[in-house]
Amino acid sequence: MANNNTDLNMIIFAMKNEWTSFKCFARDDDEPYNTFLFGYPQEKDNHHAYTATTMVVNPPTTSLGTIQIEKEVVKYNTTFTLQIYKKIPSDTYGQANADAYPNIWDQMEKCFFNWLQGVLNDLGTSVQIGTGSVSITRRNQSANDQQFQIECKFNLDYFFHCIHLD
Repeated sequence: MANNNTDLNMIIFAMKNEWTSFKCFARDDDEPYNTFLFGYPQEKDNHHAYTATTMVVNPPTTSLGTIQIEKEVVKYNTTFTLQIYKKIPSDTYGQANADAYPNIWDQMEKCFFNWLQGVLNDLGTSVQIGTGSVSITRRNQSANDQQFQIECKFNLDYFFHCIHLD
């Protein structure tokens, strides 16, 4: 059997590589490339100086599917939660400009879906969107700063381990 196994390290590498290779809000050359952290949302507080759009991927939760003895594989279903932060210029922020908020969140969501498609393309057929749906929560005033945030949750299915029966 060919080794089409995938592990968490490969997935996180693909996530980081894809995220840092483009700019979510590329209005001009001064916009920095996206930044990436693997950790927890509170760790973003240590990175207030980031002006780039930042993704924080939290350590995921994994459940094992049925071990398919005849195919010698274990299928993993892993739930990822991540946050994307975008620092907003002070002239855009505040109740007087609340009408601009949906557009900012829409742009952030488009960036997320472009990124997710790129990750799936990078990982190929060994990883696919799992059952369930993608959920997105929108926030402003995130990370104790004038930052907008979307929190995204989704599942990935992949084969992690090949069982060899003697």
